[in-house]
Amino acid sequence: MRDEIKKQMKILSQTAESVAGEFCFSETFSGFQGHFPEQPILPGVCLIQAVLVLAESLCNAKPVLQEIVSAKFFAVVKPDSPVQINCTLENGTLKAAVSCEAGRVAEIKLKVSCA
Repeated sequence: MRDEIKKQMKILSQTAESVAGEFCFSETFSGFQGHFPEQPILPGVCLIQAVLVLAESLCNAKPVLQEIVSAKFFAVVKPDSPVQINCTLENGTLKAAVSCEAGRVAEIKLKVSCA
């Protein structure tokens, strides 16, 4: 799944402490399978994985998830809807704000180690 998500990523901007990216998942993306028939929405776990994929550029390696501190979801993501993710990494805490055209989608906070 990670590689499939990575193919959907476009980095928009990056500094030493933050990165912003955009993802657009087509209806054929495997994460939509069975979630839910005839009304596909992107599972939250796919958004968390997208945050981790985006954070690779901050860690210069694959970050290892230690803990999901919080994951609050405010809206659904449908196929072919561009999603922007802004991440900051400080002292092993990865914070992500997820949004789309309609507004806020999620706020995610993860503990990671950069291996």
